[in-house]
Amino acid sequence: MPDMQQFADVVHVRRRQLGLSLAAVAAQGGPSEPTMVRIESGESPPLRMATFSKLDHVLQWTEGSAATAYEGGHPTPRGSAVVGAPAGEVVISYSALGDFVEVSAELRRLADEIENSELSDVVDRLRTLISPHIGKVASAMLRSQGESGHVSPTWVAQALEDFWAVPPDDITPARTNANKRRRALARELRREESDD
Repeated sequence: MPDMQQFADVVHVRRRQLGLSLAAVAAQGGPSEPTMVRIESGESPPLRMATFSKLDHVLQWTEGSAATAYEGGHPTPRGSAVVGAPAGEVVISYSALGDFVEVSAELRRLADEIENSELSDVVDRLRTLISPHIGKVASAMLRSQGESGHVSPTWVAQALEDFWAVPPDDITPARTNANKRRRALARELRREESDD
């Protein structure tokens, strides 16, 4: 099942990277403005192949990239030497991502403790950069929770709990809504664990 939040983020970020307005997307042969609004809000109905083709064209992705991104993969920009990953992007392990989250939590506590607004601003920027990756991890955990009936109490779950205690600024409305749902589910899972 597609993660509409992740797909919304991928499309939104790519459109912004290319400096395209919603009107420019439609004018250049992409989906219409209303369709783009639904896609980028994460509330689009299932997409047709014609829409994927239009997205590939206007977002300068290789053929089939939008459909790949819709299914949770990575689109390939035209001219990229790496297939399946955007140019300049690297894969990061859950462990390394967990380290980033732990460091950002430590920095947040330090900034609050010493009441340093400049450090607080830097920590907020770091958290905003980490947020989309945390969302992907959370989505994967929630999908596995649905399949197996539980989320195992790993460092990832703890890191997410700490990370979500102070939500970062979300760059898209769809991400804000998805993160609210993830936070609510995390609270529910913690209640279930404490009842056991």
